Amino acid sequence: MSFKDMLKYLRTKKGLSQDKLAEETGLSKSTISMYENGNREPNFETLELLADYFNVDMNTLLDHKKNFNKTPIPILDNPNLRAAARKNLENNPVNQDFLEKILRNAIDFMEQNTSGKKK
Repeated sequence: MSFKDMLKYLRTKKGLSQDKLAEETGLSKSTISMYENGNREPNFETLELLADYFNVDMNTLLDHKKNFNKTPIPILDNPNLRAAARKNLENNPVNQDFLEKILRNAIDFMEQNTSGKKK
């Protein structure tokens, strides 16, 4: 299940409207809508927020279990790593774009190596 489908599934499972989820998470309704329509991808901080809100790990939210033969990726759910990233970003917001690029490159690399594709 893709992120957009998982988000909608988790939201509706809790009986929440997009408005209510936006209110409870501090995100805008339009952001929730864009995520669920696949028109926008969340950044690391928003993924962390949503994973914490729904009490699921990031692997579940991103469906990495399917992509990695049902093996979780503990580093995505390491609270020490998440706290360090949050502290770093709070102290230097410019690093957010850099961190997102690193994470996207790492995910691209993993996808290439698990699918045999070359980009």
